Amino acid sequence: MAFSWLNDFSNGMKSKYAQLNNKTFKDAAMATCALIAAADGTIDPKEKTKVANLIAKNELLQAFKATELRDLFLKFCDQATDEFARLDLLNVVAPLKKTPDQADTAVKIALIIANADGDFSDDEKAVVKELCAKLGLVYANYVS
Repeated sequence: MAFSWLNDFSNGMKSKYAQLNNKTFKDAAMATCALIAAADGTIDPKEKTKVANLIAKNELLQAFKATELRDLFLKFCDQATDEFARLDLLNVVAPLKKTPDQADTAVKIALIIANADGDFSDDEKAVVKELCAKLGLVYANYVS
C-alpha cells in the first residue's frame, strides 16, 4: 500500500490517546493549565475563557469531554491563585512522575497554554521549571 505510513501514524495516535485516557492524566493536565494561567498571580475571566477554548481544541486531550475538561480547569483555577491550595495542585501533578510520557505531555500542554498569547513570561517559565522539578524532567529540554 502506498500510504502504509498513514496506518502507522493513525495507530500511533490511537495508542497515544489510549495512554492519556485516564483520570490521573486528565487531572494533572488541567492542574498544569491552571498553574500556568495563574503564573502571574491572577486569572481574569477573559484569560479563563481563552485557556478553556485552547484546552477544548488540543488534540492530545480529545479523549475527554470538552465540558469535563473546562469544569475541572475552572475548579483548579480557583485553587491556583491561592498559595496554599496551589501546593495541592502540584500534588495532583506529581503522580505523572511514574509515567514519563504522560509527564512530558502535560508539560508540553502547559507550554502551549503559556505561549498562546505570544509572550512566554518569566512567571510562566518559573511554573514550568517547578513542574519539571516535580515531575523529574529536565527543564532545559523544554525551555531554552
